[in-house]
Amino acid sequence: MPAPTAAMHRRRRSYRRETTLVKRPRAAQAYRLFGLITARTNHLPRLPELRTERFEDLAAVVAEQPNASAAPAPDIERHRVVVADVFAHCAILPAPPGTVFRSMGALRRWVALHHTALLGGLAYIEGRAEARVHVRRARGAAGRGVAGEGHAAGVQRDGVGVEAAATQIFHELGRAQPAWVVPPAPAAGRDAGEASASFLVDRSRWRAFADAVAAEQHRDPALEVRLTGPWPPYDFVRLQFGG
Repeated sequence: MPAPTAAMHRRRRSYRRETTLVKRPRAAQAYRLFGLITARTNHLPRLPELRTERFEDLAAVVAEQPNASAAPAPDIERHRVVVADVFAHCAILPAPPGTVFRSMGALRRWVALHHTALLGGLAYIEGRAEARVHVRRARGAAGRGVAGEGHAAGVQRDGVGVEAAATQIFHELGRAQPAWVVPPAPAAGRDAGEASASFLVDRSRWRAFADAVAAEQHRDPALEVRLTGPWPPYDFVRLQFGG
């Protein structure tokens, strides 16, 4: 093989310079936040484009987003699917749908600022799930004014009796729970004769809680008492993004 000539060396250097000129910097990435988990969590579900970023003893569940300045409308259904899949494996502090940080540095600073509160929140909800209880007038019960034992308010046509009976039911169910919240009435998109509440229930006591809800259902035939869940603790998490 002939030895490289000076002309061949010049062509190689020129090629390297041209290659350098066409190299483009990687576009800055924004990050959509789904929630916070503990860094020790393993075996998370494999979801498309999902990743975790560790910050000491916390980890953020995120997905890359190419352009933060033109963020698309939040995909609420996808957000719920991701949070629910992570929740099936570990405790998670869910972020509101559409929460986007412009850079990993911005996310890191936010986690550092709220580190103590986030860690405490995770410890509080560890091993617990959200239960939602809905109370409304049973079909065919309108106007009967039936009041079962323990629900003296009864069920009236205007729905006031339903809310009074529901409040009593929520108090009974909430006695053994660490926390429960009742949405203000009347809630948007909800009938005047319907009331709902969320409870934070220990996973090991879920069956006992479901039995307690069923007992309330049988107490007054004029009421329909329905349980849904277990859900991630959406109603018990309020992440702060100011400051």
